[in-house]
Amino acid sequence: MPDTNAACNTLYYEEKFKNLDDKLDGYSKRLCTLQDDLTELDKSFSVYMEGTNLTLERLINLPENIEKLTVSCKEMRCSMENLHHGLDDTNSKLSAVQNDIVKIDEEGKFNIRLWLKNNWVSILLALSALAATGAAVLK
Repeated sequence: MPDTNAACNTLYYEEKFKNLDDKLDGYSKRLCTLQDDLTELDKSFSVYMEGTNLTLERLINLPENIEKLTVSCKEMRCSMENLHHGLDDTNSKLSAVQNDIVKIDEEGKFNIRLWLKNNWVSILLALSALAATGAAVLK
């Protein structure tokens, strides 16, 4: 009987080793799959890091660009204020020209009342002289 027991034990252990060998093959395949997945992750991570580095480089320049934009806005504000003052001056000059045009227009009109008011003495003297001349001619 000892020989049967030893043969059974040998078969038992051979089967166990075969099961272990199958398990090792399965683990080996899973390990290869995991290595492939890690390789893909490494590639994806490299692409991600490249994009992240590019973004960080742009962000590093952001304060400098914001400062330039601030300076440009201040310069534009000063230019607009100067333009506003120039427009105010132009508006005041335009108003003065308009007033001059109105004044010249008013002066160009003949106002008989104003003329009579300013020249009544001359008119009265001229009429008196005309009357005296007419009376002298008629006599």
